[in-house]
Amino acid sequence: MMTKRKPFVLIVTLLSFLILISCNDRKTFNAKDSYKFWAGTNPPTDLKLLKGQYWQSAHWSKEYILYLSFIPTN
Repeated sequence: MMTKRKPFVLIVTLLSFLILISCNDRKTFNAKDSYKFWAGTNPPTDLKLLKGQYWQSAHWSKEYILYLSFIPTN
């Protein structure tokens, strides 16, 4: 009877852990951080960022909202 219970406890523990670590959304109101989260790199030095907002859902489908206000380069 104990051997059947161990896999069940392990599965429940792993599922609980996966659910808990996937519940962190990512958001910022900083223009540089918004650009970095969106592009994956720091903004170029000649790009002047004025305002920014970024949100990424904690859901597995990965929904995004991005707003950037900037002065374009020549």
